Amino acid sequence: MNAVRVYLMLFDILEKGEIKTYRDNDHNFLTQLRNGEYDYKEIRQQLIPAYESRLSVDKSETYLPDNVDWKRVNELVMTVNEESLKI
Repeated sequence: MNAVRVYLMLFDILEKGEIKTYRDNDHNFLTQLRNGEYDYKEIRQQLIPAYESRLSVDKSETYLPDNVDWKRVNELVMTVNEESLKI
């Protein structure tokens, strides 16, 4: 279930400030989910609400700013693009 993986990535971003796409610690769990070893109804009724609660707490406690600094983002994009053209 892709939603579970996205929640796990959100937790990493909000709790640790990391973007981690390879889920090595969660690999077995995610593989079992994909292979249907967990009941879909149970996931929707128990796991997703628990993740929603955790997300609410994380959002209120994160050190990340409430708003995106678009000027800074655009400057980073420009820098990355300029550097990539030098190669």
